[in-house]
Amino acid sequence: MDVEEDYILAKDTSLKICDCDSVYFEFFTVAIYAILRKFGDYRELVLRIIEDSDIFIDDLTISGIMKKHNILNGYNFEKAYVNTTHAISVPGVILSLKNNTFEVEYSSPTVICSENCGNITNLLNCFIHEILHLLKSYFKCVEIKREDTDLSVAALRCGIYISRNSLKDGFKDAISEDYFQILDEAINVIQTTETMEEILSLKEICSDEDVLEFIDSLDEYKIHKDYGYSSIVPIVRTLWNNRQFRELVERNIVDGDIKIIFDEFNEDMGENMFQEVAQLVDDIYYAGQENKTKKVQRLKRELRSIIKSYNTKNNVLQKTSRQK
Repeated sequence: MDVEEDYILAKDTSLKICDCDSVYFEFFTVAIYAILRKFGDYRELVLRIIEDSDIFIDDLTISGIMKKHNILNGYNFEKAYVNTTHAISVPGVILSLKNNTFEVEYSSPTVICSENCGNITNLLNCFIHEILHLLKSYFKCVEIKREDTDLSVAALRCGIYISRNSLKDGFKDAISEDYFQILDEAINVIQTTETMEEILSLKEICSDEDVLEFIDSLDEYKIHKDYGYSSIVPIVRTLWNNRQFRELVERNIVDGDIKIIFDEFNEDMGENMFQEVAQLVDDIYYAGQENKTKKVQRLKRELRSIIKSYNTKNNVLQKTSRQK
């Protein structure tokens, strides 16, 4: 589908979210257009997610928006998190324990964005970032099984991020473990930037003055700038710019088998090396949150060494963004 058709589709979809005279009509049109251009192979899925999602944008904190619209915190977000972050999304899948058994409750996906994120460009970035999370958690989002005679396991997936919950027979409380969360966030940040950059192609084909005025109101520097997880994204970019790694992830992160990502990387680099990369990413991020500068520097050296080795083995680097 060409750019004009995607633009018409984006406008039609925006009308299902808000009226054409809404202050957010151009906002949604531009965002949906950019996502369709970036994830054209999943066009129908993108539209389904956007149309099915409950979308809340307000000038309150995330916590305030949730209270205002009576959005239950079934995902148990930490209070400090919902009071400081500018956007969250939930895929409409809530895991619960009933009678010592994992159960899944389904509802509409939800995106919540706070206007208190600095400017309209940041807000657009936040919205796109959360929609991409939903896109990458639609398929194979939840799996419940028994791994042993007395162990039940429920796994929730968003992109490559896995939340594994296990319950032993006779115990009331489940044990929750998270894997690859920060690496998934870093990849999502990069893909969000790539999606934001698709907006600029609209200026070549769009004749709607209101949309063009909206695009002109955006900060072009911020369009090209990664927004969030700044302590780790620049290093992850050096891996993402390797075409082999990039294509491996993009083939599997939406509707493929994410185990293929881990297995192929480990086949190249050695047993559990993908897990080691993800752990280093986690450690760098959390050490940075605690202002442990020397530890961050040491961990970054370790991570850069692994990425350099991978890139040397798979010498297919390419520029993936206008960002310097």
